[in-house]
Amino acid sequence: MVTKTLKKAVEGRDVLGLRYDNSKYWKKYYSAKANNRDFTREHEYAVFLQGLISKKAKVLDVATGYGFLPVEMAKLGFSVDCVDKYKEMIEVANKYILKNKLQLKIYKADATKLPMSDRSYDLVMAQSILEHFCFEEMTNKLIPEIKRVTKNKGLILVHVPIKSGVCVLKKYFRKFIKNDLPKWAIDDDGDVTHKVWMSAPEYISELSKQDVNVEFIRFNFIRSNETISWMRVLNRIFVMFGMNKFHKKESVSSFKLKILSFLGTSVVLVCRNNSI
Repeated sequence: MVTKTLKKAVEGRDVLGLRYDNSKYWKKYYSAKANNRDFTREHEYAVFLQGLISKKAKVLDVATGYGFLPVEMAKLGFSVDCVDKYKEMIEVANKYILKNKLQLKIYKADATKLPMSDRSYDLVMAQSILEHFCFEEMTNKLIPEIKRVTKNKGLILVHVPIKSGVCVLKKYFRKFIKNDLPKWAIDDDGDVTHKVWMSAPEYISELSKQDVNVEFIRFNFIRSNETISWMRVLNRIFVMFGMNKFHKKESVSSFKLKILSFLGTSVVLVCRNNSI
């Protein structure tokens, strides 16, 4: 079920299966990123994942969008399949893939109904997708479907914006001081397709309930499209102290997790599928 009106999209945030087609916005957003050639994060994710899987590993990227992360993985020599629901995004992803002289197969499908066999991938990447589903659909359909196509003991990468102290302050700043955040915005990003806004510990908890256990964690301190100057300065300080690196989950104390969860704007979780 796809709606094309903003009002219905906002009113139907908790409706299972409801999708608001915002692909024209995403095309504009990702095209700007492609023109700026800012793929630092995707490259860092790919290099880190390279050290966790074999060269023969099969990789799936769910909700591919423009294709930045799968392209970075393919550049490192991995076999990558992609999935996206929207025709417009598949078209721009194919152009970007061809521009990089690569060949990746893209399937047109909903992330909750993947056309792949059970346990067929060593690594499944779900970057910036969980927040586009209502809580019930995310926990009862999306995560189980991602698990289904991931091999037992295989890896799942989740990248998601989080509700943190900084983001709450930023939402207040953008909504009431800067006056550029829509009233309907669920988080500080203002994307109408965002349906949930959870903290990093809440995401970790929901994943662990389904035997998807976090092994590595990384926090990002600004969004890739950040324009607020004080956020950019703060990010440079965090990067200087190496706070944006991947950390072993077991090595992060509960106190440090709280601090990073307060300061971060998004989190990357590298998880192990422990289902039997």
